[in-house]
Amino acid sequence: MIQIPNYNIKVKKLREDAVIPEKSHAGDMCYDLTLTHKIESYPLLNAEMWGTGLSIELPVGFGALMFARSSIYKTGYMLANGVGVIDNYRGEWKAIFIKTAPNFMCLESQKVRRLLQFMIVPIYEVAKVLQVNELSQTVRGEGGFGSTGE
Repeated sequence: MIQIPNYNIKVKKLREDAVIPEKSHAGDMCYDLTLTHKIESYPLLNAEMWGTGLSIELPVGFGALMFARSSIYKTGYMLANGVGVIDNYRGEWKAIFIKTAPNFMCLESQKVRRLLQFMIVPIYEVAKVLQVNELSQTVRGEGGFGSTGE
């Protein structure tokens, strides 16, 4: 495990019931996030926005990727955008969930709301986007969506 010295993740509690993120085990890739409160419902989409009660400042040069934890399947919900991307945002960390299984309880009645996790990633600013008329050829070419036989 690589440890980067002198980097801190600053966390501000916006609510008393907010839970400071932590890793469950040494060597874990992600920090767990706990949902504290429903912010808004979107009935037509069968979706809900939930907040963590936290605002987080990442070290300069780093961002975060927010994922659903694997245990989310037990809730009947899924993260609406699949992966959240967070860079220099200073507002409350929140997420939108879509209810996929009508027979499951709503998130408000579920005891465990530790459904998110985030990974710290470096931000590389080494690439320039160039418009070109042609791209180099590869073996795969334009084949995609199962083109390798799997």
